[in-house]
Amino acid sequence: MKTKIALFNPIVARPGAGVSQPAPLPRQCNDRRFYRTLSRRQCASAEGHAFTLSELLVVIAIIAILAAMLLPALSGAKDRAKMAKCISNQHEIGFAFQFYVNDNSKFPPLGPDGCGFQFGGDDPHDIWKPPLWAATNRPLWGYTTSRELYHCPADRGLQTSDPNSALVWSSFFFALGSSYRYNTAPWVSKTLVPQAAPKVGLSEKSESWVIDPARHILVHDPSALPYTDANPPSIFFSHFSHGVPSVTNFSAINQRCVSPILFVDGHGISQDFTRFILANTTYPAEPTAGWVWYKPAY
Repeated sequence: MKTKIALFNPIVARPGAGVSQPAPLPRQCNDRRFYRTLSRRQCASAEGHAFTLSELLVVIAIIAILAAMLLPALSGAKDRAKMAKCISNQHEIGFAFQFYVNDNSKFPPLGPDGCGFQFGGDDPHDIWKPPLWAATNRPLWGYTTSRELYHCPADRGLQTSDPNSALVWSSFFFALGSSYRYNTAPWVSKTLVPQAAPKVGLSEKSESWVIDPARHILVHDPSALPYTDANPPSIFFSHFSHGVPSVTNFSAINQRCVSPILFVDGHGISQDFTRFILANTTYPAEPTAGWVWYKPAY
């Protein structure tokens, strides 16, 4: 006869006995009052327990610390997503430029009033039309009819103390029909070297007119270059900035001047111009190893 072994009630063979008998349980385990008493204590403990004020404050403090740690990361992710969207927009705009040049053997015209924001996009605000072109009259309209393609998600316009124009300048897109500027020539008249074509730049020039297409900036956000032709000058902030949208004094720059830029050869990058602008307040449009704003006269 085979002996069965119980898992939770071990079998102990008595000496001289033919059949194995289960081992006796502890005395208290046989006492039903023990379980009833234990159950009542547990229930009383569960029902009577509650958070004290100090415990609640500790929990709130922990949640606040975690939120403070997570918010900058979330904000940074949102900023990076906006930049990725802008680079993608400008990449598509680059195709439109190339199609226009292929069809016309020259770059698009600058447009009336010398404004570089009317090469494509939406209608300008009523106060700017005329002289600015309507959306359907802009040179790239036949190649990119998407108005939203010219809308930068980080476009915050400019700071103004005039309440009547504050709404108009809530964004460059709302005011001028485009968040991006067509860099026919920099909106900086003062350069160390005379420009080959002041004001008009590469407007209506052939591709061969550009010396270095991989470095020559074609499209940019206003934050890439201070508008020093204005009096006082304007320095703009868009990407990775959350303070005022613009200042009128270089000493007041306390945010980053970051911009997506599209080059003549069609490639685009994100560039932080802050350090260069602060180091070159008199001549902010001078060439570097990474970019060129204008073609020199010689």
